[in-house]
Amino acid sequence: MARTPQEFADRVNELAIDPARPGSQPHYGVELAREPYGYVLKLLGETNRDFIRECYAIAYYESPAHPTVLRP
Repeated sequence: MARTPQEFADRVNELAIDPARPGSQPHYGVELAREPYGYVLKLLGETNRDFIRECYAIAYYESPAHPTVLRP
């Protein structure tokens, strides 16, 4: 079952701060933004882009968002 864009962003944030995941940091996160071409995740602060892309991939594998959310 597909997630809403906000549910998807929330899951990426959960993964980004999960202390069980190597590389996670309590200050990492993304925000969901609506652009003319659709939804996109924007990095917050000093969030590591590569790490967030890994979190995005995990969340997408679990259940993609509908409509699609583009990765940062």
